[in-house]
Amino acid sequence: MKIVRVECPMGKNAWMDGFIWDEDLTFGQVSERPTIIVCPGGGYVYLAPREGTPVALSFAAKGMNAFVLNYSVGSDGTGFVQPHQLSWAIGYLREHAKEWNIDPDKIACIGFSAGGHVVTSTTIYGENKPNAMILGYPALSFAMPGMENHPRMIEFMNMLLGEGYTKEDADKLNLVSKLTKETTPLFLFNTCEDLLTTTSIELLGKYAELGIPYECHTFQFGPHGMSMANESSSNGSANMYDLRVAEWFELCFKWLMHIFGEPVFNEKESRRLQF
Repeated sequence: MKIVRVECPMGKNAWMDGFIWDEDLTFGQVSERPTIIVCPGGGYVYLAPREGTPVALSFAAKGMNAFVLNYSVGSDGTGFVQPHQLSWAIGYLREHAKEWNIDPDKIACIGFSAGGHVVTSTTIYGENKPNAMILGYPALSFAMPGMENHPRMIEFMNMLLGEGYTKEDADKLNLVSKLTKETTPLFLFNTCEDLLTTTSIELLGKYAELGIPYECHTFQFGPHGMSMANESSSNGSANMYDLRVAEWFELCFKWLMHIFGEPVFNEKESRRLQF
């Protein structure tokens, strides 16, 4: 496996780390593999490590090429540059598809919390869009009605959009109303106890209204930020470990293979050592 790092040419302090399978290890009978880009959460202020590499390695263990986009956060990301960075990442992978054994028509993006906002924004506004979208407890609205003049909200919006932002700029952050029939197919998971992502219900309603394919799994228990919900991402916290919630990953991978197509295995017998 090849491990790469590519600096993002836009914004500040942004890069993409990749885990790329070797060419001679095929996915089914083809060397071009489905690929995923992971966008961690962190409220656009920081990037949660638990929602980055552990997730990418889990998909890599399934035979996919996997990348983590470390997009700009804090004042480095002013101007809402993050969707453009993800769009760049998707385009970069398509440009290097042959070199890195990537199927350019099978690129998925997964985002957690604010990373879900980045992914959804990219499917709406990005020049390069993913072929499938996966959202874990996504934050889909930051411009909250009635909070426009709250000092903390003004501080956040200045950080994300830049001072002097307009009402139209702020409205771009509320994503559900911006969906169209061309929006990317969706897999979403969250928990009932996570009250930070109730806009997921509105998102699913809009998907149903527009007739866009989607699948959703809502688990009863679990706080915000569970990531893989297993040993790889719990960071020693019992609150972040729940094997029922962890089932989202297998469900997601099966959905992804349904969207992209299962690997085709043509050989009827495996090669055996001869003695």
